[in-house]
Amino acid sequence: TAIAASPSCRRLAVARADGSIEIWNCTVSWFQELVVPGRGGAHAARSLVWLAAEEGEAEGPDRGACEGRLFSAGLDAALVEWDLARLEPRVVEQVNGGGVWALAGVAVSVVEGAKKESERETETVRTADDSESESESESESERESKSESERKRERERKAVARPVVLKLAAACEDGKVRTFLAPYRGVLELHSNSVFRFQGRALSVAWNRSGTRVVAGGSDATVRVMNADSGNLVHRMTTTNYAKNPTLVWAALFVGDDIVVTGNSLGDTEFWDAEMGVLLQSLRHHKADVIALAANGVGDVVVAAGIDSKISTFKLAPPSEEGAFGTWRHEKGRRHHTHDVSAVAVCKSAAAGDAGRELIVSGGLDTQLVQQDLEERGQEAHRSLTRRHAPIPHQPCVRLAPGGGRLLAIEGTRVRLWALGEAETPAKRALKLHENYAALPLRHEHRLLLDLDLEAFVADAALAPDADRIALVADGRLQLFALLGDNGAVEGIRRLRLGGAEALQCTRVAFAGSGSLLAVAERSAEISLVDVAEGAVVASFDAHTRDEGGEEVATCVTSLVVSADGHWLLSCDSSNRVHAFNLDTLQHQAALPAFNVPVTAVGTRPTEAHAVVACADNRVFEYDLRGRCLTPWSRKHSQRLPRFHMERREALCGISFNPARPSRAVFHAQSYLCVVDFAKAVPKDDNDSALLVSRATAAEAPAPGKRKRPGKEGEPRKFDKKKAHNFYYVSHYKPILFAGFSAGDQLAVVERPWAQVLQQLPTPVYRHKYGT
Repeated sequence: TAIAASPSCRRLAVARADGSIEIWNCTVSWFQELVVPGRGGAHAARSLVWLAAEEGEAEGPDRGACEGRLFSAGLDAALVEWDLARLEPRVVEQVNGGGVWALAGVAVSVVEGAKKESERETETVRTADDSESESESESESERESKSESERKRERERKAVARPVVLKLAAACEDGKVRTFLAPYRGVLELHSNSVFRFQGRALSVAWNRSGTRVVAGGSDATVRVMNADSGNLVHRMTTTNYAKNPTLVWAALFVGDDIVVTGNSLGDTEFWDAEMGVLLQSLRHHKADVIALAANGVGDVVVAAGIDSKISTFKLAPPSEEGAFGTWRHEKGRRHHTHDVSAVAVCKSAAAGDAGRELIVSGGLDTQLVQQDLEERGQEAHRSLTRRHAPIPHQPCVRLAPGGGRLLAIEGTRVRLWALGEAETPAKRALKLHENYAALPLRHEHRLLLDLDLEAFVADAALAPDADRIALVADGRLQLFALLGDNGAVEGIRRLRLGGAEALQCTRVAFAGSGSLLAVAERSAEISLVDVAEGAVVASFDAHTRDEGGEEVATCVTSLVVSADGHWLLSCDSSNRVHAFNLDTLQHQAALPAFNVPVTAVGTRPTEAHAVVACADNRVFEYDLRGRCLTPWSRKHSQRLPRFHMERREALCGISFNPARPSRAVFHAQSYLCVVDFAKAVPKDDNDSALLVSRATAAEAPAPGKRKRPGKEGEPRKFDKKKAHNFYYVSHYKPILFAGFSAGDQLAVVERPWAQVLQQLPTPVYRHKYGT
C-alpha cells in the first residue's frame, strides 16, 4: 500500500494491506530484514514517510534499520512514529480529522537559518563598529573583527550539531490539511490547520523542497496550494471535471519549489505552475486512475503509476532544444505488474557496484515488489536490471519438529500444525533421482491437525522437540500451548502459564534444552532463557545491547537458532552481529567476527560445535565455537567461492543440515536450493581472480578477461556447474518458504506456487489487446 526509502537509500519500508511494515535491506542483495507486526487491515498504512533525524545522516555510516525516523498514517486516523529497534510504535498521535488519506514530510535544515541570523547579527555589529572606528585605532578594530568572526564560527558550529526540523502534512477525511512538527524523537506537535476545506475529502498532499508551502488534491476536482505556517490558501486550481462524476486528485507532488504535478481519476498527469497557479501541461497516458507519483533527486524525471498496471516516465525536455524548454514529454511506459500499482518511489542504489544509479521501486495489488532502472539502457539491459521480489518472508515462517513428522506454519494471525505424509522409500533404480533431490511419492498425504486463530499478528512460533507444545509470540507477548490428543491426533489445546515470563516483550522465540527451556529475544535486544516448568527467567544476556566498546546500541534481534544437540544457541541482530551461547553452562560463549555485509541466515552443524553463517553477498563462513575461530575450511574457501554462486541475485534465507550426512548442508533461497559439503573442497572457476571478489566489492574487481587461463584451443576454460561435487543447485521448487530435513535422508520443502497466489487476487482492470 505504500513505499518509502530511508535517507541513505540503504533500507526500504514497504507497507502491506494486513497492517504490517516490512524493512528491506538494499545494500547488496535485496532481502526482507525486519517486519513490524501488523494490527489488521483497518490499521494498514496508506502512506509512509522516512526522514533523516540529523543533518548529514544520509551520508554517514550505516546505522542499520534505526536510521532516521519512520512515520505512517492510514484510515484509522492515527499518525504513528515507529521504533524499528523494538518493532513497535514510538508515539501515536490522533489527527482529529478522520482517516488520513495521504501523508507527506520534509526535513528542514536549521543550519541555513542559523547562518542567516548570524550574518544579520554580524552585519549589525559591523555597522556599529564602522561608526566607532573613526575615533579608535586600526589595531582595536582588527581585534573586534577577529572576535566577531570567532563568535560567528562558534554559532555556526553549534547550529550544525543541531538536528533537522521535520514537518509532516496529513490529508484528512474531513477535507482539511493538517501540518505537524516533529522536533525530536517521540514528539509530534500540531503546527497548523488549513483555513480552507475541500468539498469532500483531501486525498493527496506534498511539500515543496524548502518546507514553506503544501499542495493538496481533493475529491472535488481541485488542487490547492497553502502556506505551511498559517494555513492560508495561496492558489486554487481546478482540473478537468464532469458534473456527475467529480474528478479525484489521487496524487500530488512538488518538483522543486515552483512545479506541482498531480495525478487524477481521468488518467491525466498534470503539471502546474505553483507560483502563478496555472496549468502548464496535461498528459494522458493512462487508461485509468493515476494513483502514485514520484520524482528523482534532480527533479527532471517524474514517474506515474495507476490502476491500469502501467508505470509511465515523464522527462523534462533539455534546454538545448528550441521551443522545448520547460515542457514535459512522455518517455516510456512499462508494465511489470499484473494488477493495480498503488505505490511507487525513486531511490538511489546503495550497492557498491552501482552506487548512485537511480531505481524505480513499485508495488501494488499483485503483492510483488518490482525494482527497475530509471534510465533507459536498451531492451536487453533493461530486462536484466528489472527484478521482482515475491512476498515471501525472508525469515522462515515454517517450523519443523526435530524428530520430523510435524510441521508448524505461520500465516498472519493464524498458526497451522500439519502432520507430514509418509514418503515411500526409493528403490535402487531411483536412488539417482533421490540424490538429485527429486520429489518422492507419498504413501500417505499430509494432514491438518490444528488451525489456531489468535486474532493478533504472530511474529514468531516454535515447536517443541516432541511436537507436544507450541510457543508463540503474538502482539509482543509470549504464549505457550500444550497439544492434547493420542495416536498422532490433536483433539484440543491447553494454555500453559509462564508466570512472570508472560510480561516479557518479545520478538523471537525458540525451544532449547530438549524443550525444558525457551530462548526469547526481547524488544530491548536482550536474550532471556525461560524455564518452562517454573515460568521464571533463569538467565539473561545483553550482548546485543552493547558494542565492543561497551556503549549502548539500538538494534533488533532478527533470528534465534538452537543446535540439534541442544547445546548451543545462536542469535543474530540487524547490526550484522552474531553471538553464541552455551546452553549447558548458561553463559555467553563467543562473538563471531564482525561482518561488513548483512547476515541473512545462521545455522549449526549437528555433530560439531560449528556455526555456519550466510551473508547477503552469498559468502558462507564456518566458525568453531569452542576454538573461537574460523574453521580450516572457511579460512581456505570462504573468500574463494565459485563465481556462479557469488553472482546469484537472491540472498540465502535458511540453512538445514542432513542428519545422515552431518557435513552436508542445504541452503535455500526463494527460487533454488544450494547443497554444500563442508568436507569437500570448493570447485574452481575459469578465472581465479574473480573468486576473491563478491558483489559487495564488484566495483574494485579487475575487468573480466584479463587473467584467463587458456584451454586447449586458446579459449578460456568453462566450468560445468552441473558436474560440481560441491555447491550443487536444485531449482525444481519455487518459491520456497522453507526447506529442512524431516527424517533420515529426506528433505521437506514447503513452496507456494505463484499460480495459487494469483487465484486469490481480484480481476485486474480490463485492457484490450490487439487481436483479442
